[in-house]
Amino acid sequence: MFRLIGLILLVVGSSWVVAARGEKLLPGSVGVTNAKQLATIDNREHNFTETIAVTTTGLKWAPLDWELYFSRAVAEAELKQTDNALIDFRRARFLEPISFELPLAEGNIWLSSQPVLAATAWREALRRAGPDRAGVFASMLSKASLRSTEVSRILAELGVSSHDLALPYLARISGADFNRALAKILENDPELSSFSETEKLALFAYWSERGDAAELSRATTRHPDWLPYAWLGVAKYDATNNDLRAAYELTQRYGEPVALPRIASGASLQQLESRFRSAPDNYAIGYELYRAQMQSGRVDDALNTVRHFSERGNSPAYFRYLEAQCWAEKQNWERAWKAWQAFQAAQPTAK
Repeated sequence: MFRLIGLILLVVGSSWVVAARGEKLLPGSVGVTNAKQLATIDNREHNFTETIAVTTTGLKWAPLDWELYFSRAVAEAELKQTDNALIDFRRARFLEPISFELPLAEGNIWLSSQPVLAATAWREALRRAGPDRAGVFASMLSKASLRSTEVSRILAELGVSSHDLALPYLARISGADFNRALAKILENDPELSSFSETEKLALFAYWSERGDAAELSRATTRHPDWLPYAWLGVAKYDATNNDLRAAYELTQRYGEPVALPRIASGASLQQLESRFRSAPDNYAIGYELYRAQMQSGRVDDALNTVRHFSERGNSPAYFRYLEAQCWAEKQNWERAWKAWQAFQAAQPTAK
């Protein structure tokens, strides 16, 4: 009895080994699994005729298996059997209607040889991608830029026609290309009504960094509601045109609130001056003294106090912000703007 069981196991095991080597496929689920594995190996080794043979056999046992259709389609595409490949790719997509990776991979296959088919498959991938659309589109742009100028052109048209694809597209271009793409985006959506708050912030950041600053300034004049998103770019433009007061005032109107220390002691100005002389490196005392000096109208003294800290590289960034306020109080807009820029650069989140 044990000999018989052993013989059966030996025969079955031998059959699996033979199947794994591609000499024979067993009907049923084991054969289907082996067909998939062999097809993957054959495609990797460019044995495309073998792939077609093994997947065709596997499909006799699993006629609704999308992986077999897809592997066969890949081999058919590589052998320039375009019509057959299209049919099998469509079958695979029909049988697996959710995954965006499937049409994305199909597009990769067509990219170098059939740009229109690649773009068609990638449009389907984007349709399926949902919240991953921007990331998927960015990967498409990278691949197309290396392998197909025609697909790059098609993707560019997609990039300017949809708000969620516009940002990854704009992130890759600059100069005249950026300005043309931005003009098309604004032509399609003049009010940017399809863009979310976060998307508007990103769009105007790109515009400030890569686009026409003068046009940005004019655009915010026409659309004042864009200024909360575009203010930094407009401020930089104003500064380059020597309107430093306007530049600084934009930072105060739209910049993020600055975290400042709390004041708890309630000490007098004279007491604070004495404490500061005893502990000139104490940030809290320095800040409280600055506040007391400003409230007393002693702007020059307050400026000296904050510059005691702002000129040190390891001091909290808010001292540079306070220095900017002192210069603004003295209406020295050039130094106010420069101090604010130093404050912005000193913050941990500054890039």
